[in-house]
Amino acid sequence: MQDLISDATYQKLLAKKLTQPSEKMYRFLVKTAPEELWIILDSGRLKPSQLVFAVEIAGKARDQDQVREHLTKFLHHEDAMVRESAVMALKSHINTDIRKELRIMQTQDPHPGLRELVTGILGS
Repeated sequence: MQDLISDATYQKLLAKKLTQPSEKMYRFLVKTAPEELWIILDSGRLKPSQLVFAVEIAGKARDQDQVREHLTKFLHHEDAMVRESAVMALKSHINTDIRKELRIMQTQDPHPGLRELVTGILGS
């Protein structure tokens, strides 16, 4: 991860002993340097098990436009757990475009539990 983020942010992570991808690292980044979290998410280096936490935590970022820009693609991830994390992360950031994406998931996602989750969020 060191090669992805700024030296200043890496030094802060190092001081907190957060040099490996973890929930604690993502929580720290979303609060202090969300732009660095976007870089990590966009890098394609995280395993699905890491993405599950990173995506859901990234949904707590303050900039709704950035959340939508960086997390919408995870609604189409091959791993159902990553898609579920994206749904949960985006449920507080729904706009017209996200609503359209969720409507598609509501009827076309291969995982019935996800279709049910989306239906609950959309309300019908």
